[in-house]
Amino acid sequence: SWTAIEHSLLKLGEILASLSNPQLRSQAEQCGTLIRSIPTMLAVHSEQLHKTGYPTVHAVVLLEGTMNLTGETQPLVEQLMMVKRMQHIPTPLFVLEIWKACFVGLIESPEGTEELKWTAFTFLKIPQVLVKLKKYCHGDKDFTEDVSCAFEFLLKLTPLLDKADQR
Repeated sequence: SWTAIEHSLLKLGEILASLSNPQLRSQAEQCGTLIRSIPTMLAVHSEQLHKTGYPTVHAVVLLEGTMNLTGETQPLVEQLMMVKRMQHIPTPLFVLEIWKACFVGLIESPEGTEELKWTAFTFLKIPQVLVKLKKYCHGDKDFTEDVSCAFEFLLKLTPLLDKADQR
């Protein structure tokens, strides 16, 4: 638990005070400071996941799903990559935003034909887009790992998933 880690850090601080090498003591104190900052970093990262920080991705996906459902995927991929580069969006959050936009489109579509169109767009066209995005994101770390991370984030958005599941 975090309490045990804090207790260990206190013991480490006591041991560090007795070190005679100032450079070693300084480096060890920096490590302790980094460890103490982990909860803050996690809290900030968690807040980023729950807000929609990239409405442009939503706009591009919703426009495509509404106006150009049967079009080629390449223009959509290029538009999305341009948005990703311009806004410096990390790949996991980028993929998450694409999925969120698809589910919002599905949730907000009127029942009947429009709902079927959004379902097809989400589950048939977007996987093709992700395959093409993988080719563009070769400079990033492993794209499959990023998609997996995005999927884990998506699973934490239970209200969105519940609402989409109702449709």
